[in-house]
Amino acid sequence: MSNSETPDLTFSQRMGLTPIVKAAQIDSIDVALQNGLWNVLIDNYWSIFYHRDKYDRVKDSNFEGLIKSIYADFYKAAVDQIPYKWSACHAGIRKSFSTCHGTGPTTS
Repeated sequence: MSNSETPDLTFSQRMGLTPIVKAAQIDSIDVALQNGLWNVLIDNYWSIFYHRDKYDRVKDSNFEGLIKSIYADFYKAAVDQIPYKWSACHAGIRKSFSTCHGTGPTTS
C-alpha cells in the first residue's frame, strides 16, 4: 500500500496502532465525539440565550421552557431544582453532559 492510496490516514493508523475505522459508539462516547456534540450545543443553542431584561436568570428567558423540559423529561427531576442563574444552570448541564450519565446536574 503506497502513501498515495492512503493520504488521509494518520501515522498511527498507517502503522496499525489505531484502527482505521471506529466502531459505532453505543454504550459510551469518546472525548472527541463528546466535545463535538457539546460544541454543536454551544454554537446552535447556548449562544442564543436571551433575557429581556439582560439578567442572568432562567426564569422569563427564551430558555425557560427548554430547561424545564430538560429537568422534567430528561433528568426526571423536579423543576424547582433548576438553578436561578443561567450561568449555574449551564454549568450543571455541562457537568452532567461531560459525565454522560444523564442523571441531572448536581446542585450545590
